This record gives sequence, C-alpha cells and structure tokens, in this order.
Amino acid sequence: MRRIFMWVILLPVALAMVVFALNNSSGVAINLWPFGIVVEMPVYLAFILVLSCGALLGGFASIISNSKTRARQRASAYELEVKLREMGKLKSRCETLEAELKQLKSANPPALSMRASGSEIISPPPN
Repeated sequence: MRRIFMWVILLPVALAMVVFALNNSSGVAINLWPFGIVVEMPVYLAFILVLSCGALLGGFASIISNSKTRARQRASAYELEVKLREMGKLKSRCETLEAELKQLKSANPPALSMRASGSEIISPPPN
C-alpha cells in the first residue's frame, strides 16, 4: 500500500516541484524586517522554505492540540492495566476459595441446606 501511495502521490508531486524549481530559478530578495536582514535566494527555495515552515508549525499545533487526548488515553490505559491486574488477583482468590470450599464439603457434609432462593434456611430432617 505504501508503494502505491509513493508512486501515485509522491512521484507527481516531486516532478511538479522539479518543474517549478527549473521555471522559477530567478532571485528574490526577502527582507527580515525586525532584524534588518535582506536574504537573496531563488524563488523555488523560498517556496520550499515556506512550505517546510508551514508543515513544521502545523505538526507542532497538532501535537499541542492533541496532548489532552493523549494524556487521557494514557491514563485510561493505566487504569485498564490496574483493573486487569486486580481482576487476575480476584480470579486467583476465587479459585483458591472454591478449592477450599470443595475440600470442606468433601470433608464435612453440610448440616444445613439452603433453598434455591437462598432466603430461608431449612434444618435437616431428624434421624
């Protein structure tokens, strides 16, 4: 998929940039006003610098705007990991208790039995 993207999108863009650079090789003076510096460079180089600066500023703005979302995502992932560890501990505790209950039931039959509803306790019939 990446190769298709490269050949279909990036190759024509690269060719367009080469053609642009060949057609716009004349010089342009860029005045950096507050500093009093004048820089002379070809038009294509100024164009590429402006595009690069825009891409960097856009990436930086994207990182800043998504920082809260990423922080919430990290906190949720940490909370999930804590809950999964707790669930594992509770599962092992439950298995241990079930094994103890099975062992106690086999050693001593229960003196009392419970109804299916669990609300009443019935005594065993007299011997």
